[in-house]
Amino acid sequence: MLPFTIKVRPQIIPPLKQELATRYPDIAASHRIEAASRGLGFLKYASLKAVSNTGQLAQVDGMAFNKFLNDRGYDSALEPFYLSLAAIAVRDVMAADPDLTLEGMGASPMRLPHDRYNDRLKRERDALLDDSALIGFLRSLELIGRLQHSQKVNARAHSYRLKHIAEKFDFSFPNGEKENWSHVANGSLIAAAIHLGIRIKRHDDDGELDLNPSFYVTQDSVELARELTATLE
Repeated sequence: MLPFTIKVRPQIIPPLKQELATRYPDIAASHRIEAASRGLGFLKYASLKAVSNTGQLAQVDGMAFNKFLNDRGYDSALEPFYLSLAAIAVRDVMAADPDLTLEGMGASPMRLPHDRYNDRLKRERDALLDDSALIGFLRSLELIGRLQHSQKVNARAHSYRLKHIAEKFDFSFPNGEKENWSHVANGSLIAAAIHLGIRIKRHDDDGELDLNPSFYVTQDSVELARELTATLE
């Protein structure tokens, strides 16, 4: 199962409804949120609301989402459900880290005049919520979920290197829907790591933020993940 969890709290419900309305316009609003509640492990929407103040982690279960809709005569793709939740997760990471962009930590070139740099930073942050970037986030979860935490930073496990490993995973949704978009943006990989609780170490070059942070993960787990992708080629 894709290692994708969402922290349940009141703030996620309005954006979840909005994302679902945009991505599933032909499904009744009540059915959308009830299906999403099943997809987060709850028996009904009322149960989701009842625990929304606890901050508990909910495992995303796309098949439960699909079953609710299929039982009511809908034939809907699963990808939009995962993209809806990915958008919520990535926004949370971005809110906690104002430097995170599609490119990584910051935006290049960093020596632009302040106003021009801020404009570019905003564009690159907005791009982190494009569907292609969200697919990259989901694909990255497959890799990051296999890495083991370490007490020491692993300079060899930096984001740009790891994103290329993530791109090689054979990614599909739980119902078998294949996702052929294989590119993983640097920022999407970093967002997935932060979302799953991996510590990162930022680097700077002559006082400028480096785009590629290193991760506190073991090299053995990185090599195991790399070997797994090799068997898929």
